[in-house]
Amino acid sequence: MMEFFQGPQLKNTLGASFARFFIRLVQHNPPASLAELQAELGEESAPGRTDFRAAPEFLKHGLAESGMEGYTYVRSVGEAEVPLVEGGQGKEVTDENKGEWLEKLLWSEMVESCADAAKHFRKGFMDVVGFASTYDHVDDPEICRWTTPHFFMLTADELRTQWSGAPVSPAFVDELQANAIVQKDVKEQAGWLWDIMRDLDDHQRAKYYRFMTGSSRRPAGKAPTIEIGPKEGDASAGLEVEGRGEPLSMPSC
Repeated sequence: MMEFFQGPQLKNTLGASFARFFIRLVQHNPPASLAELQAELGEESAPGRTDFRAAPEFLKHGLAESGMEGYTYVRSVGEAEVPLVEGGQGKEVTDENKGEWLEKLLWSEMVESCADAAKHFRKGFMDVVGFASTYDHVDDPEICRWTTPHFFMLTADELRTQWSGAPVSPAFVDELQANAIVQKDVKEQAGWLWDIMRDLDDHQRAKYYRFMTGSSRRPAGKAPTIEIGPKEGDASAGLEVEGRGEPLSMPSC
């Protein structure tokens, strides 16, 4: 069954990384407790730059120690303030209620603000796999379990990998090189290509890979087969890389 949902429409990743909490919304399984919300926030933090609100120790410190005196039950969105509870602008955060405040704040940021986007993504996904007839039911979590079981058969992490792939790392370049079909006339130039990709930072490497294949993320499965040959039959003219059904020309070095 899952093979069907990984058919031609889904073999290419979407070129972006989904937040795990967003996938959980698509699955009708939003993070509910404060602990879950903090865990999802921490999951999306950059290495070494964890959002301080994700740390369990955050609630152990007093407001004065955390520099949070004067906070109220609102979430700032640009210049606007979204109340977290009725009359939130006038409800002050205290040491006694800061746990409740944090839970409502993270729920507003990670669930309420993304609910419409998850709804539209869910319907768009069904359009891609050809199940548009389920539109009337896809937003009902109980019926959805029967009409779109693929949302529930995999974990959020597994779905994220299927839909988003993974970063293009130096190790993945090694896989690409191992799987590549390289014509002997451009073997040396192809070696330069792999060296360049390894030397780039992650952001630039993703752009380079997108130029080669059409996606800036590595697929969930094995590395694709890249075909490299001389441009227009002349190795001195540069390389031609075929990784997405049509050749992409690259200048000679």
